[in-house]
Amino acid sequence: MEWTFGELEKGTIIGRRWRVVYRIDSGGSSIVYLVVEIGGRERTAALKIRRMDTDHPRELFENEIRFLHAQPIRGDMPEWFDNGEHEGRPYVVMTLLKKLPRQMTVKEAKRYFLQAARILKRLHARGIIHGDIKLDNFALMDGKVVLADFATASYVEEGKDSVPLVMTPFYAAPELLAGKTKGRLTYRTDVYAFGVAFEFACSDKAASVFAKVHRLTVAATPTRRCDDWDVISRAIRWAGRKRLIAAVAGAVAAFLLAVIGIMETIELRYEKSLSDEHKDFIEADAIRKASN
Repeated sequence: MEWTFGELEKGTIIGRRWRVVYRIDSGGSSIVYLVVEIGGRERTAALKIRRMDTDHPRELFENEIRFLHAQPIRGDMPEWFDNGEHEGRPYVVMTLLKKLPRQMTVKEAKRYFLQAARILKRLHARGIIHGDIKLDNFALMDGKVVLADFATASYVEEGKDSVPLVMTPFYAAPELLAGKTKGRLTYRTDVYAFGVAFEFACSDKAASVFAKVHRLTVAATPTRRCDDWDVISRAIRWAGRKRLIAAVAGAVAAFLLAVIGIMETIELRYEKSLSDEHKDFIEADAIRKASN
């Protein structure tokens, strides 16, 4: 792991409460460390601190702290433990998360992304747009999927100027890249990013099974993109079942054809047996008549 400008040294005490153990990850705007709570509890957590060399607006970091502290979807997002400043850099301490697996099987994709769809349904129902949905922002907390990184999140009622628009181009909906929305995020921009994350997480074999999910979520035209999470969830849940039904039907048909073939063979052998017996009877009867 490469050294990052402004790196915290092992053992650094943050906020008189947390001791840095080691760096977990580093992004464009922040660095994440494993920390241990001092003072008896020794609870492990993740400390996210703003990088010294970032040009990302400070208000994005502060916005994430606001959402983590408010916990609008408690249980489906990291738990907030603490926040403050260290040498002029804002930080937030939260639940330690584990990354989702990559190259998922069909079974894994259904398991994890049905949970992800449920989280986004709940988030959108609260009138919140996440704004930066991507695979790295879905993680596991105690074995359960949660949604992280609320830096660009905003309430629909707050309008487009509530936070600066910072996109991850790979996940950005076409209308955002084309500038057609004038920087306004929508529920459907979250849906598009969800679809891209879903495909990115799946193995090639698994991705081919979820063709309907692809059509529902990553349509180039926003109005053709489904924003009903129940419909998207059903598409995920039922993906592959038609193939399974067809495979079972094919296997049953093959079995029935085999049974019919066996029965026809038995019938032919039985008819041949009767024919032979009849021939023997005629020959025996002719011999009997000749001897008389």
